[in-house]
Amino acid sequence: MLFFSCSSTKKLKAGPGKENTMAIHSSKNTNTATVSLGVGKLLGINRNDFMTYSKTYIGTPYQYASADPSTGLDCSGLLFLVFNHFGIKAPRSSYNYENMGKTIEMKEAKPGDLILFTGSDNKDISHIGIITQTQPDIFFLHSSSSKGVIESRFDGYYLRHFAKLIKVLE
Repeated sequence: MLFFSCSSTKKLKAGPGKENTMAIHSSKNTNTATVSLGVGKLLGINRNDFMTYSKTYIGTPYQYASADPSTGLDCSGLLFLVFNHFGIKAPRSSYNYENMGKTIEMKEAKPGDLILFTGSDNKDISHIGIITQTQPDIFFLHSSSSKGVIESRFDGYYLRHFAKLIKVLE
């Protein structure tokens, strides 16, 4: 049995009137702009480049609450680093992805789409990965608490805890 954990059980929600949308932010330290991942918005990142870079972290050990590959990564730390590489400001907790991008059906999935899972409570989002393959079987890249950053088949435990798929890339 594989166990995974990438977020605390406490959820933080935006207050009334706060939108979770993609926005351009100017950095004070550099003259570059960063884009925030948001609701219903798609990013113009090349899927092949996204996947190639994501896979460079395969073999990195697991470390709870870490986005530092020198010490290890949790699932949201992996996504945080990958998006950061492409100039995207991404959430640091898996549950914050629940309302990002565009929800899609499994038959629409492509490499680069994000897959979200519930924890043992089967209610709250607590794990996230990146779809790497859809044919003949679905595989996804994630940081497993027992094995670090790996590709896993979407079956068994993961199938039972599947919450949703989201598209964040054009």
